[in-house]
Amino acid sequence: MQKYGATLLFSLVLALEPGWTASTASSKSGSAPVQIARQTSFEKDIRPLLSHYCYGCHGEKKKGDLDLRLYADAASAVKDRAVFEKVLKHLESHEMPPENKPQPTQEERELITAWIEAEVFKCDCTKPDPGRVTIRRLNRAEYNNTIRRPGRRFLPASKRFSGR
Repeated sequence: MQKYGATLLFSLVLALEPGWTASTASSKSGSAPVQIARQTSFEKDIRPLLSHYCYGCHGEKKKGDLDLRLYADAASAVKDRAVFEKVLKHLESHEMPPENKPQPTQEERELITAWIEAEVFKCDCTKPDPGRVTIRRLNRAEYNNTIRRPGRRFLPASKRFSGR
């Protein structure tokens, strides 16, 4: 009862909150970066930022064995998730670009990270992937029914393997 009481109380508080609707809740839930990223083009918005802040070290020099010039379009960037996972980690932790190099503004940093999260690591919830199907072991009755063939003499597994 206590679980339902807390839910009811929360619903009542939200219902009594002036100006609160379901649309305001969805706008506050963090969908704004996804919308920004959907409107962002890799070629027009992301690649120029990478060329300005990253190509100096991760271009011809290939520091860290990384050449970001290889990613000319969004399709090639989306294919290499491991590289962009590292790019995302380093951008979010402010490790890259180094302190002695020009730094992107917070908006530019958020634009790149939002694009990576929305396009490289996007999850289509309408088509979930259940993963690998594991074949389960048959119990004795299922095994007996599986190996039984019409017109053939059948010995159950218990008699066949017990030596009787």
